[in-house]
Amino acid sequence: MEMERKKKLYEFALLAKRPIYTRCDVLAVVFISGALVFAFGWQLTDKEDLLAIGMLVMTVLLNGVLLLANFWSVAYHEAIAYKNLQGHQIEKCSHVRVRVDNKKQNVVKRFIVPIQVKTLQMGPGNVIVAHQIEVQKKKFSYSKEKKTFSQIPYPVDDTIEFYQSSEGLQNELSVKKADLVWGPNKMHVPIP
Repeated sequence: MEMERKKKLYEFALLAKRPIYTRCDVLAVVFISGALVFAFGWQLTDKEDLLAIGMLVMTVLLNGVLLLANFWSVAYHEAIAYKNLQGHQIEKCSHVRVRVDNKKQNVVKRFIVPIQVKTLQMGPGNVIVAHQIEVQKKKFSYSKEKKTFSQIPYPVDDTIEFYQSSEGLQNELSVKKADLVWGPNKMHVPIP
C-alpha cells in the first residue's frame, strides 16, 4: 500500500500485536535465566564464585540488550512483537508499520503506530467504523475501496463564495460525522 504526496512516499503494512507469551525475546529471557539457575543454583548468591557472578552479569546484560533492541530498531521490534496481516484484514489490525521515504531530503524513516478505531451509530443497526492513524502529525484514514490509508481529504476545492456563505454544522448528526472524520474541534492547553 503506497501513497505519494509532496515528494514523500508513504508505505503502509497492517500488523497485529503478538501475545506476550509467544514473543521470542520473552522466551529467550526465560530460557537464559532458567538455564543460569539450573547450572549454578544457589551459587549465584555466593559472592566468592566469580564464574557464577560473571554469568549472572552477562545474563542481565544480554536481557537488557534484547529489551533495548525493541526501541532501537523498528524492523527488529516488528519481527519480535508483531505479525504481518496478509490481505487487508483491518478488523484484526492493532498497529500499522509506516515507511516514509522523503525524496527531497533523501531520508527514509520507519514507524509503528497504533490504529485508532472510531465508531458512530447512525441509527438502529447502522454503524459507521473509521480506522485512522497519525504519522508525523498527519492523519490518515483507511479506505476499504482503495485498501490503503490516505490522507484525510479536506474540502479546499470549492469557490470562495461557498466558504463565505457557509454557516457551519447545523445538527448533532453532522457534528458527529465531522468528529468521526476530522476529530474533535477542541483544543486543550495545560496551564501549570
